[in-house]
Amino acid sequence: MILKERLFLANCDSVRQLSQEEVAKRLLLAAAFAQGVVMSVNLLIDNNGIADVLARPDLEIWYREEGAGSLSLRGMFSDGQLSLVDYFNALPPSYRLSRLGGRTKAAMTQAERDLILRDLDRKAYPFETGHPR
Repeated sequence: MILKERLFLANCDSVRQLSQEEVAKRLLLAAAFAQGVVMSVNLLIDNNGIADVLARPDLEIWYREEGAGSLSLRGMFSDGQLSLVDYFNALPPSYRLSRLGGRTKAAMTQAERDLILRDLDRKAYPFETGHPR
């Protein structure tokens, strides 16, 4: 481990979707070189297939076994106050989604909404609870 702190991963550009390979590369590098990974909610919302990236065997072994407790989600989600689905539903209709090519939340189809909500289903993610916000 090179970094003694957790590495914060975010998708800061609200209209640029990262490829699955780019997201996987960032997570793998953070897992290898940092004390842990703190992900932003936007990384989950704005990147199609994030659930597939987190389901990769090499990453799953790290966050479930070798680095158990090292994957955290930034925000008010650890104490059950707010779910990722609630967070997404509370976003304004004008919110732009990079996974939809910069279209607004109001312009998305029901199928697109269902896919995003499935990806945000927190039960699928092993995020550490109680991480400082």
